[in-house]
Amino acid sequence: MIKKTTLSNKNDLIIFHQNPHFIYNALNNIYSLILMDQDKALTAVQNLSTLFRFTSKEMTNSFIPLNDEVEYIKSFVELEKLRLKKPENVLLNINIDLDYKIPPIIFIPFVENAFKHGELKENDSFLYIDIKAKNNKLYFHIKNKIKNISASKDSISGISIASIKERLENIYHDKAQIKIINDDAIYEVEIIILL
Repeated sequence: MIKKTTLSNKNDLIIFHQNPHFIYNALNNIYSLILMDQDKALTAVQNLSTLFRFTSKEMTNSFIPLNDEVEYIKSFVELEKLRLKKPENVLLNINIDLDYKIPPIIFIPFVENAFKHGELKENDSFLYIDIKAKNNKLYFHIKNKIKNISASKDSISGISIASIKERLENIYHDKAQIKIINDDAIYEVEIIILL
C-alpha cells in the first residue's frame, strides 16, 4: 500500500523553488533569442511558463501525473540547452506507456543537479537522461560528467538526497530502489519504482 506524503516531506517540497540565477539566465537567453529567432524565443517562453505552472500548481499535491514531472524536465532541459555550446551532448530519452501517478519532485532535483555540477563545456562532455515507464515499473537513469571531485552532491535544489530516499521509502517501501554512483569523474543515479 502506498502512503501519503508525510508533513516533513511536504516541507521539503516547500523548500524546492526555482533558482533566481537560473531564471535570470533563462530570461537573458530568451531576450537574445527575440532578436535572433522569434520562433525559438516563443518556445523558450512556453518552456519557462511550464516550469512556473508546475511549481505553482503541483507542489501541494501528494501525487501528480508522471507526465507533468516529465514535461517539467523536458522544459527545464530545453532552457538549459540554450546556454550550451554543444546542446547535442544532452540526450533525453522518454518512453512511457501510461500516465502513472507519482509523488512530485522525485526526479527533477537530480536533473537540475546535473546541470549545476555537471561538466558540459568540454567537447567530450555528456548528460544522459532516461525515463521509462512500462507495465507498472518506473525507471529513471541519469549520468553525467562532473566538474571536479569537490563538487557537492549531497544537497540538490534545496532537497537532500537523504530526503528523497526517505520519501521513496515512506511511500513505496521496498518497491523503490535508488542507486547512486560517484567515481569523482562520472555521477550516475538510477531509480526503479514498482507502481
